Amino acid sequence: INLIPLRSPIARVLSSRHLLRQIQPPVHQRQPTPRLFTQNSALLLIARTLPRPELPFLHDTPAARPLQPIARVQFRYQLARLLTTERKRYWKHELKNTVKYIIYIGFMIGLINVCIAGIFHEKLERAHPTPPEWSFWSRHMLRSCIGLEDPNVESSGLVNWAKIDSIYRRLLKRLEDPSKDGKGLLPIDKDNKGQADRPEVAQAGLDLSSTSEPWRRGYHAALMRAARTAEHLDGWVTDTTMKLSFPKEVVIGPSNPKPRPVPYGAAEAPREENCIPSAPPPETFYLKILTSVGFSTRQRLDAALAYADWLDFKGLSTTAEEMYDWGLDIAMGALPQGINNVVDTSTGIIGNEAKFVSANLLDATNALAVHHARNGNLAIALPIFLSELRARRNLSIPVIDDPALSLGNHQPSAVGGFFTWVKSVVISPPYPPAPATGDEAPIRTQTA
Repeated sequence: INLIPLRSPIARVLSSRHLLRQIQPPVHQRQPTPRLFTQNSALLLIARTLPRPELPFLHDTPAARPLQPIARVQFRYQLARLLTTERKRYWKHELKNTVKYIIYIGFMIGLINVCIAGIFHEKLERAHPTPPEWSFWSRHMLRSCIGLEDPNVESSGLVNWAKIDSIYRRLLKRLEDPSKDGKGLLPIDKDNKGQADRPEVAQAGLDLSSTSEPWRRGYHAALMRAARTAEHLDGWVTDTTMKLSFPKEVVIGPSNPKPRPVPYGAAEAPREENCIPSAPPPETFYLKILTSVGFSTRQRLDAALAYADWLDFKGLSTTAEEMYDWGLDIAMGALPQGINNVVDTSTGIIGNEAKFVSANLLDATNALAVHHARNGNLAIALPIFLSELRARRNLSIPVIDDPALSLGNHQPSAVGGFFTWVKSVVISPPYPPAPATGDEAPIRTQTA
């Protein structure tokens, strides 16, 4: 018995109305919208975008907003296509590495420059020792000035004397400041008779009695070098607006009606109302040495002779002769007591019966004779030269019993020499001892 009911074959034949209703698409069915892979998904937006292409000429832009150029819109879309997520991550990584390598390389270059500067200053310190009592910056300034005086330091081959003068003046200001490196310095009392050889000269120096000998030696070297720098800057002015130094011949102003043109490529000529002297006169530093209390006879004599030579160079022969006489008085004032009639002060001739002649006295008489010879006074210069020669011939000759024993026969081995060199590189040498004051009699060599 077949329990499944039989279906009517008529039900399989669909009517045309039913067939049309199934073939027609639903009225509310939505077309799939295109999704651009270069933009965020439209499903995240509240309002769905239209399926039409996003072209500038098809957009309905409001009247209040200006229409953007086509090139800018195209550039924005092209940039969006190029800067994908993977490319953004890549460029961020590369930029981070680039910045990191630039910092590393800059740090290494800075360390190399510091090492080069350290080696340079160490060589200067060994060639020109600075007082260990000075602060780091004072010693650094003195070494820098000494190094800048070398023409090979600058690429142009010229010495920047204006820069050196500025550093020297800052250094002297630090050394004379009691709160920095000038501890113990005192102004000279009006009743002080320490410089009684020229009481008419204004006291421009300081009382250095409380300082050590290395401190005074370094201070004297700074003053002498500053005076020589001022000599090089004589006739130069500094423009306060441009911070540059020029010779007086190129300054535009009433005192120079016909200024010399500046060289090609140089800065414009300065105006007189904007200019000041590039450096103080050299006598400012020389007189500070001559009037200070605490310098040795040799140090004061060097300052007097250098100042007299500068006056000779400037054509002031009368003033220069007075300075040479001052130097002669300085040398004679340091002679031992009871030594008289050594030099005739009116002529500068050393007496025939002179029992004691110091090295300073010989240098002072020699400089005076050169001054007279330079100015054409040969009749005065020749007797001074002859008396100096006679005094040098009368000096005693040291007696050496055995030159071989005095020099020593011990020669260090190669290993010992190597360790000595390593020690000299690692450990700085001590500050050299004080030189001779020049108040003692010089020693005549066997070849003199």
